[in-house]
Amino acid sequence: MTAGRFPRLPVPLLAPGFCFTCRKEKCGSGFTDTQITDDWLGRFYLCDDCLMEMGRGAGMRSAEEVEVLVADLGQARVECERLTVRLRALETIRVLVQEAQGV
Repeated sequence: MTAGRFPRLPVPLLAPGFCFTCRKEKCGSGFTDTQITDDWLGRFYLCDDCLMEMGRGAGMRSAEEVEVLVADLGQARVECERLTVRLRALETIRVLVQEAQGV
């Protein structure tokens, strides 16, 4: 399976056959092929663990974290709408009280 320029692989296919940052040969969630090959060092792969760690360092979040944030946002929007309705009702009451007082 591919993701843009960087194919996703279950295991590294070319030598040296491991993640170039942690040297892991197996990663349950797979590897990303950077498409970079050095004549002496071989192909550069990133395991998903290292890739996720790099992403977190750059401010990226996992799909699970994004799902939680989206759910929280949905709840916040519902609460905002509820409070907006309440605020409008209170504003209406304020205007009625001012009219009754002749202000």
